[in-house]
Amino acid sequence: EWPHNEFVRFYVEAGPLGLAFILLLVGLLVRTALVAAVADPVPERRALMLVIAADIVAESCLQNLFNAIHHATVLVLFLAVAAARDSGTAPERVGSGQAALPAPS
Repeated sequence: EWPHNEFVRFYVEAGPLGLAFILLLVGLLVRTALVAAVADPVPERRALMLVIAADIVAESCLQNLFNAIHHATVLVLFLAVAAARDSGTAPERVGSGQAALPAPS
């Protein structure tokens, strides 16, 4: 009843347009993770983004990830939070682990 692959499922249910949609969706999520991981100086956050992107690709190929919308929403939300740029309001780390005070304006 359900193919265990999002790409096949979207193609069967919506034709070439459905396949293009799922390819664009997964591709944009992976691209977002890769671009953000390259620019992020924090290794743990970089690894988190890459692991989430890898999980999205693996689950799309092996499961019906987007059919279980609550799982897909959480993964995409985690990816978005991890990839979000810091606004610069938080203090930066300095040498010995102490936070620097913001420069007076």
